[in-house]
Amino acid sequence: MTDSKFGEPITVTETKEIYVRPFMSKVATVTLYDDSAGKSILERYQVPLDSSGNGTADLSSFKVSPPTSTLLFVGWSKTQNGAPLSESEIQALPVSSDISLYPVFKESYGVEFNTGDLSTGVTYIAPRRVLTDQPASTIKPNDPTRPGYTFAGWYTAASGGTAFDFNQVLTKDTTLYAHWSPAQTTYTINYWQQSATDNKNATDAQKTYEYAGQVTRSGLSLSNQTLTQQDINAKLPTGFKVNNTRTETSVMIKDDGSSVVNVYYDRKLITIKFAKYSGYSLYNYYYNYNWNSDADTYTGLYGTTLAANGYQWKTGAWGYLANVGNNQVGTYGMSYLGEFILPNDTVDSDVIKLFPKGNIVQTYRFFKQGLDGTYSLADTGGGAGADEFTFTEKYLGFNVKYYQRLYPDNYLFDQYASQTSAGVKVPISDEYYDRYGAYHKDYLDLVVWYERNSYKIKYLDPLDNTELPNFPVKDVLYEQNLSSYAPDTATAQPKPSRPGYVWDGKWYKDQAQTQVFDFNTTMPPHDVKVYAGWQKVTYRVNIDPNGGQLSKTDDTYLDLHYGDRIPDYTDITRDYIQDPSGTYYYKYDSRDKDPDSTKDAYYTTDNSLSNVDTTTKYKYVKDAYKLVGWYYVNPDGSIRPYNFSGAVTQDINLRAIWRKAGDYHIIYSNDAVGTDGKPALDASGQQLQTSNEPTDPDSYDDGSHSALLRRPTMPDGYRFRGWWYNGKIYNPYDSIDIDAHLADANKNITIKPVIIPVGDIKLEDTSIKYNGNGGTRVENGNVVTQVETPRMELNSTTTIPENQYFTRTGYNLIGWHHDKDLADTGRVEFTAGQSIGIDNNPDATNTLYAVWQPKEYTVRVSKTVVGLDEDKTKDFLFNPSETLQQENFPLRDGQTKEFKVPYGTSISIDEQAYDEFKVSESITEKNLATGEADKTYDATGLQSLTVSGDVDISFTNTRIKQKVRLQKVNVENDNNFLAGAVFDIYESDANGNKASHPMYSGLVTNDKGLLLVDANNYLSLPVGKYYLTETKAPPGYLLPKNDMSVLVISTGVTFEQNGNNATPIKENLVDGSTVYTFKITNSKGTELPSTGGIGTHIYILVGLALALPSGLILYYRKKI
Repeated sequence: MTDSKFGEPITVTETKEIYVRPFMSKVATVTLYDDSAGKSILERYQVPLDSSGNGTADLSSFKVSPPTSTLLFVGWSKTQNGAPLSESEIQALPVSSDISLYPVFKESYGVEFNTGDLSTGVTYIAPRRVLTDQPASTIKPNDPTRPGYTFAGWYTAASGGTAFDFNQVLTKDTTLYAHWSPAQTTYTINYWQQSATDNKNATDAQKTYEYAGQVTRSGLSLSNQTLTQQDINAKLPTGFKVNNTRTETSVMIKDDGSSVVNVYYDRKLITIKFAKYSGYSLYNYYYNYNWNSDADTYTGLYGTTLAANGYQWKTGAWGYLANVGNNQVGTYGMSYLGEFILPNDTVDSDVIKLFPKGNIVQTYRFFKQGLDGTYSLADTGGGAGADEFTFTEKYLGFNVKYYQRLYPDNYLFDQYASQTSAGVKVPISDEYYDRYGAYHKDYLDLVVWYERNSYKIKYLDPLDNTELPNFPVKDVLYEQNLSSYAPDTATAQPKPSRPGYVWDGKWYKDQAQTQVFDFNTTMPPHDVKVYAGWQKVTYRVNIDPNGGQLSKTDDTYLDLHYGDRIPDYTDITRDYIQDPSGTYYYKYDSRDKDPDSTKDAYYTTDNSLSNVDTTTKYKYVKDAYKLVGWYYVNPDGSIRPYNFSGAVTQDINLRAIWRKAGDYHIIYSNDAVGTDGKPALDASGQQLQTSNEPTDPDSYDDGSHSALLRRPTMPDGYRFRGWWYNGKIYNPYDSIDIDAHLADANKNITIKPVIIPVGDIKLEDTSIKYNGNGGTRVENGNVVTQVETPRMELNSTTTIPENQYFTRTGYNLIGWHHDKDLADTGRVEFTAGQSIGIDNNPDATNTLYAVWQPKEYTVRVSKTVVGLDEDKTKDFLFNPSETLQQENFPLRDGQTKEFKVPYGTSISIDEQAYDEFKVSESITEKNLATGEADKTYDATGLQSLTVSGDVDISFTNTRIKQKVRLQKVNVENDNNFLAGAVFDIYESDANGNKASHPMYSGLVTNDKGLLLVDANNYLSLPVGKYYLTETKAPPGYLLPKNDMSVLVISTGVTFEQNGNNATPIKENLVDGSTVYTFKITNSKGTELPSTGGIGTHIYILVGLALALPSGLILYYRKKI
């Protein structure tokens, strides 16, 4: 035999036929068997050899399913039952000739990790197997997590048992049980106040309530917690009482921190009694007067108006029985009550007893400010010769602000109106002597103005109770209609502070989002919190068993929230094959076609069921198919393996991939066919046959590959064109895919010879089309997706172009393949610079498709902590998507973690929430595949990101709350703790000044001197400035003249008293958090009474009198 080379002439010395047969050199065939005995072929492929006859084979992507459940695949061996290759050999095995490799299996023991009920949010850990000669530490998982619990270790029994030692070598299958210690878990107490619009006789079922705030408490997970009386009364305001029927006094603490318990405050029923008869002594009014039969009685809910209850204030001058201290009863004058709000010194707390005090000689006019800023007369009262008037708050939502005194003839006693406040006393009589020495006493009339209060409406994030960006706090006048304060969400919608949530389109009264906020109401006499409604993002998960049968407990589609995990679909089989005479049908309920919502996938003989495919019949064959695995179906239809460990961050379609069990055989037929695959016939119409067909003794798995064998002997007058398989012509030694669907009942796959008459052989030329397969190239100034080469003679050679021939954003060109489907899976048939021969296939088949590999980019996650020194050593936990890694990971301040991620991968990282920190997330994308400039943007709450370059994700945790403990002590001995001090605490306004209304009022120090707040001896204060007003000093101590201040910043707390900064004591609470303790000092002594009547400061309000009604004319009269 003489060698011939393409492109070189053949010397012809006589007339005869010359057969040129292909001879392949510089390749080696690698055969991978599916079993250690070498009976079935898993894969067979060719490795190119260099000029020295050497090449390398990469075996890292080839795995074999073990023949039994107790065996593990550990690698490949060059001999049957031999030693496994090293890891370096698996990556690059030297090859110089054909080689057969056999799988190596080793016995193992199974380890089950029972973490508990998955519905509680506990981490699922899939079972693992450990080799019999290796310690269990090789398969030790990361510690699981469970909301509300601390992991206590792995044990040999669900309860009790012994701690498991992972350093041991197992001797049997083992089940390990996670033990858990209950952790401190939060629960929420919501407080509700009865609405002022309720009927005073409403039953509990008829009462309505407004949200009044909440506090967070903690207790052991799954324990039943009884509310303390301090917790029940924590937000009990004046004029209210606890509704013991509706109030929930205990709560089962859920381990996910979602427990909510509700406390209800009812308005007290206030009683006003007007005595019908006058002239009695104080003693008789108190002890002997019949206040039931001899009095007119008004009743109404606290804070409601007399008018709303059908009453009108009785004219006349009145006094009331009052507790004047030291267990003494006295009387004070009562000018007017317009609402059911009583002075705090009535003898009975919920009842005021009024008695006539004589004829009215003084007139008191009370003006209330309207929404437009002007004042109008609200009520008129009177006095019967009072010498002094005490200003009180008479209207909810208003503060007494100004007063002016007049003589009875409307001449002015005060030239200008003066500012005042509740509790201030002023004289309302004028004694003097005229020029003649005559004594005079005038009783003064009084005009009092009540200013309408404004309160704040805050738009808050229910996840952390902080203000929503782009929704600023607004000041709203009392009784102002709130419809204009409904946020305009057409231009900006509220954005959750954590990923996995979206706005549900509603606003709520309470942080727990149990009651929708109604903006068609008016502003109440207190600040209003409005919470954006968040709902967890729900994703659609579709499960395609692809002919497999699921257990009845597994669904074919699921709706899961962001961050949930798909349950592991391990109980799936496929024991049926198509058979026209079979008696089984396949039922598959897809999301879009499941009228009964059964969500099933199984084989059945009942073809009347819904979603049963009656067009195909099946018969039962045990283990007919082996599960290759579950695969994620990308939007473009491509697939990648899925391992059920990642969190759900988007819609997911999963598909089971199968291969039929092995023992498929290739049979080379002698029945010749033409280039169209139809039988080749002779002149008599009989099918032509070849002889000397090759024989393949090997067995193959479904989905494996085989290299076709040599040509057969041709009948006279015909030449061999190739082998016909699955609708295509292949040359000898081409690689084909083993497709079980093409096998007959005996698992034989038939290959037929393709022949052509000698007379039809023509000297032809052809061309090659290079298809970009998603890539592009610039040719003559035009962007093209396919390039056709100039015509070339058949059997000539050409060189595969370089890997920059086409470009595709985010991908590297790594080779070419004549089959587009295989090119899309990443399989390379030809590489750059490789010399290939031009065959005589039809031009349409001479197309090579680019094989692309996604570029790999770096995703770097970094952590910055702005807070206390202790915060910088704290581990902050992250839950990454399964496209990054399967387990969560911690980061501390200044730490980073890197991942290598292919282009186009969807990733997400969700940091676990911490109430005392606000998380901001910044992303920088650089080295972008598109060539764009680097870009940095705020990504707080971003749910997912598609990688298109290197990604730096920076998480910054800024402390937004500090715990502050205030302790009252003697200035001379700070170990002498002072009980009974009373404080009001105020926030600061936008200018840093003290707010008009306290956030806490009436806080009292205990016997340790500690200020109690909602049953805690510390305050949890958001970042900001706060003012402390001591309203009552401990007995025997002086009341400070000046407010104290607390400044809370992310990195600490400062406390100022009398212009001096106090040194804090930093301590750790039982939960590990830091509290700043400051000592507030008081000096012993007794307050001296103030002198100077109404004071020395006169406030002039120019033009205030213009707000009075036109019928009231005032004059200023000098004393004569």
